[in-house]
Amino acid sequence: MSVLTAPTRKERLANEYRALCKVPINGIYRWELTPGQSAPEVSSYTVTYTNPYPVRAGRGIAIRPGITVRFDLGPNYPNECPAAQIVKGETPFLPNVYPSGNFCFGDLYKSTYFLWQWFNVVGRILAGDPLYTHPGSPANGDAAQYYTANRSKFPVGRIDFPRPKGF
Repeated sequence: MSVLTAPTRKERLANEYRALCKVPINGIYRWELTPGQSAPEVSSYTVTYTNPYPVRAGRGIAIRPGITVRFDLGPNYPNECPAAQIVKGETPFLPNVYPSGNFCFGDLYKSTYFLWQWFNVVGRILAGDPLYTHPGSPANGDAAQYYTANRSKFPVGRIDFPRPKGF
């Protein structure tokens, strides 16, 4: 894996920020800079999704209305995927989400994705979109069994996520 030079990383982070500023405001999610970050060279964002998502509730499943996820862009981003972890809300009961609240992207990783696309990928995972939810993920075997047995109940929310204007 190649490591980005400091000027290249700085330019990529600034480009990511500019693209995010072009994402139309919508009712599915909103993003903000994680405290301590300053534009345009941002390496951590906090995204609040209002879309519903499933959680374990006793012996059953409940649908919750919102969750907040922090995206951290490591030193090799975009040559490595961003880290995504839940910082507010209940842990989703989904195959691609570890009980710790970290997301498993597995074969979803594409170095050509922009950050806004990762925001959309996480939103689609939270909704249980079959194109982005992989029961073979090592993150949560119990959730994978439930998801496989109950595919007709998914997705639980919208999957028509926004694109920046001009993309």
